[in-house]
Amino acid sequence: MTSTELLRPGFWSECLLVAPDAATLVASYGADTARETLRWLRVPVRMLQSLCTDGEAESVTVWLLFGQVRS
Repeated sequence: MTSTELLRPGFWSECLLVAPDAATLVASYGADTARETLRWLRVPVRMLQSLCTDGEAESVTVWLLFGQVRS
């Protein structure tokens, strides 16, 4: 298999949980379109939102409801 056969256009997304002493990969996903990437990203973001403080969770909610239009 040649290197060009291994490459395909698309988007690679990773969701990391970052703490002061380490970062943990929560999920990763390969998508064909930006819209598909955003649709996938909403799921781990909603799951991780439960770990946020109320103030942080409010910003996440605003992004989930309205922010993707600008992304």
